[in-house]
Amino acid sequence: MKNKLASVIASIFFPCVVFAVDDTCSREGNELECLDLKIQSAEGELNQRFKDALAKLPDSHPEDNRKMKLQLEKAQAAWLNFRNEHCAHVGGIEGGSNKWVTQFAGECELKETLIRIKFFQESN
Repeated sequence: MKNKLASVIASIFFPCVVFAVDDTCSREGNELECLDLKIQSAEGELNQRFKDALAKLPDSHPEDNRKMKLQLEKAQAAWLNFRNEHCAHVGGIEGGSNKWVTQFAGECELKETLIRIKFFQESN
């Protein structure tokens, strides 16, 4: 169900990448490769949303430093660090063999990235 939802969301945002995802995901035994393509697609969308949000912010703000580009850059760097470390932990506690650790960590990364995309969509 999670993979189906991610595929639907990805198809809305990344129509040109969906062909590669669908082709890879339709073949048996390519679960990790398919997940990696979905993560790459989501990260591409996230990077664009971040750049769009950044472009709307001033370099400085006379009343509040939290409304500046630098603050958003710091927040995004902190979020990326959180996502990577959190998902590495999730993969470690959920998985067994290395393949499963990678699978669970990747699913976590995709989920967290889609949540962050939604954050940028709603805040614009």
